[in-house]
Amino acid sequence: MDFAEIEVDQKYHKHIIGKSGANVGRIKDETGVSIRIPPDNENSNIIRIEGSPEGVATAKQELQQMVYKMVGQITFVFGFNFEISNCHVLLISGVFITVC
Repeated sequence: MDFAEIEVDQKYHKHIIGKSGANVGRIKDETGVSIRIPPDNENSNIIRIEGSPEGVATAKQELQQMVYKMVGQITFVFGFNFEISNCHVLLISGVFITVC
């Protein structure tokens, strides 16, 4: 028996779980692991995976890939004014881009 814990921002937990538990259920079925995602009232970012070493490694990798894809799809846009012109700073996949 093995386990792993990964830290995932709680705002992504519902996406990892999926509609009616579809995403997490599929991973559990395919890998034979148990996955504990803390409920919202725990205010915890730690997801715990337990099972065979191979299953834990596979499930951990799949969960991390899911989070990576979700984070890559999010764009933060915020603006501010310079003295001369209006500019916006975009943060896209970890890269700042200034648009004036």
